[in-house]
Amino acid sequence: MEDFADVCDYLLLDYEIQGKTGGTGRQIPTGTAIEAALFAKSHNENIELFLAGGMDVERIKNDGKKLAKIFTFFDVNSGVECEPGVKNTDKINELMKIKVL
Repeated sequence: MEDFADVCDYLLLDYEIQGKTGGTGRQIPTGTAIEAALFAKSHNENIELFLAGGMDVERIKNDGKKLAKIFTFFDVNSGVECEPGVKNTDKINELMKIKVL
């Protein structure tokens, strides 16, 4: 991560399971995500950070304020789907009503 943080403008943190990233629904534990983000920021204070990996309405409600202090973007792609590739408008609408700042 140090090598990437030193040369990147943006960094995405995602959960990997058995070589697969994206769509697994697995979350990076909040403390681990924050620790990794702080490490990246310590090498590049201007880096913009994305958090992916199991981001859904419940996680944004529970941890959004804490995560929004360090992450610029959340990837909620599969977190607002009712099945792979099919977005759920109710989940999207609920997500848009959450205030994290």
